[in-house]
Amino acid sequence: MDVTAATEAAGTVEGGPAPTEFRSDLGSVVVENYTPHAITLYVGDLVLLEIPSHGCARCEEDRTVIDEVGINGEHYPICRTTYGAVRGLPAPRAGVKCVVSHPVALWAKVHDAERHDLLVVDDAVRDEHGQVIGCRALSHL
Repeated sequence: MDVTAATEAAGTVEGGPAPTEFRSDLGSVVVENYTPHAITLYVGDLVLLEIPSHGCARCEEDRTVIDEVGINGEHYPICRTTYGAVRGLPAPRAGVKCVVSHPVALWAKVHDAERHDLLVVDDAVRDEHGQVIGCRALSHL
């Protein structure tokens, strides 16, 4: 399948970055990034394009200290964190996919089963220090 990506050369959409549209023989889809950082897409070891952040979708967090450990003479908390409703994610729109964090996608999978527009990064590309610098695929959970 031949896939091409096109971004608008200039301007922004609703105060954010221009949309990234992917076209293939299967049709086209706009991909928006709702993580706090740009996402670099790779084909093999080559950069295909970068999808800028359009906003930041996050799960509400409820953190409870359940224990602590001593580190270098300091008390360091051990917490239990539970995740709640998602904030910062637009309603589903026809022809638009949203890249989100794994916690956001997992929350939506459990609590909003009708939502099929969410993608997460897959097949991470790492630098020589093991830091994630991009991905070779996007995935549905």
